Amino acid sequence: MLKKLSSQSDEIYQLSAFAFQYELTPERLEERKQEKRKEAIWGWMEDDRLAAKLHIVPLEVSIHGQPIKMGGISSVATWPEFRRKGIVRKLLQHALEEMKKEGQVLSYLYPFSIPFYRRFGWEVTFDEKEYNIPMHHFKRNWQLDGGMIRRMQNKDDVSILETIYEKYTAQFNGMLLRDSHWWEYRILVKKKLIAVSYDPQGEPDGYILYEVKKDILEVEEIIHLTLASKQRLLHFISNHDSMAKNVKMVVAESDTLPLLLDDPRFEQKMTPYFMSRIVDVYKFLQKYPFLAHKENVTIDLEITDDFVEANSGTYRLEINSKEIHVEKLSKEVASSVTIPIQQLASILLGYKRPLELKELGLIDGEQQHLEALDSIIPQTEPYFADFF
Repeated sequence: MLKKLSSQSDEIYQLSAFAFQYELTPERLEERKQEKRKEAIWGWMEDDRLAAKLHIVPLEVSIHGQPIKMGGISSVATWPEFRRKGIVRKLLQHALEEMKKEGQVLSYLYPFSIPFYRRFGWEVTFDEKEYNIPMHHFKRNWQLDGGMIRRMQNKDDVSILETIYEKYTAQFNGMLLRDSHWWEYRILVKKKLIAVSYDPQGEPDGYILYEVKKDILEVEEIIHLTLASKQRLLHFISNHDSMAKNVKMVVAESDTLPLLLDDPRFEQKMTPYFMSRIVDVYKFLQKYPFLAHKENVTIDLEITDDFVEANSGTYRLEINSKEIHVEKLSKEVASSVTIPIQQLASILLGYKRPLELKELGLIDGEQQHLEALDSIIPQTEPYFADFF
């Protein structure tokens, strides 16, 4: 049976430690309890024993500049003796109901198996680009403009990082709008070294979180608002050449670092990262910042959702130069475009375009309607820099 669990319950973390294979020290247990105190944790009980559980992390993300409530699915785990009994399916179904009640119209998760979560309506919407760069590649004239790098000693100065991060998110779609709890328990708790870039006028314009271990400089996060701040931070990395032989970092797909290095031949790997799901199609479409259209356009979207039947149906988008009206039709009509729930997330988060998915046979519709739909979807690169 379903049961809402307290974030202070030790058995939650014992199951996570077993499933994700990490050591749960007393210190780490207390950190986890503090980190998880805002989460809704649901368990499946068998004979008063915890058989499986998942966490719903209440978050907010930026969808083409529009703040949207998002429920993050995290720490899904089952004891081996209770696996392959459909328990996770029941937990996911309940989680979607709870997220809808809380107004979380969108959900993200990091999948242990992409095919598994696709069955329940999630789809890949974010990729991860990883670099492994020999340190000597950073040795070049970085044409610095007179700014400076200053190491951040006082964690109370986190507001500097927050301001830079908030400005940086504007160029991407789907990024997390971090609150103070997230900064404290997800970012600063990692105790990485922090250095901040300042322009010649003394204004902060970038930062790097990193550590150096076993000849590797591992970049946890590198954020830059200008080309000058990017060059300043790359020069700062190069000054660690006596300590590290290689530099590892994760960046957005559009990152241009290879063009800035004299030798761009280094290990670059692109892999699927986070998946997304639309929890409540009608409310998400109402909140979504569609682009205005110079002509009056009507598009009927037939959405199919096998896991959440309430989402299935035909949604009419009426667009003009001033507003967009969304209506769920009560009667069946000939739809303009037919889209499974997975591909709807892919389109609206900017991961794939409608015409591309049509060519792959993943959605259906007449060319003119697909072009109309494509014209009202903002073109902003999806990127998610966090993890849960």
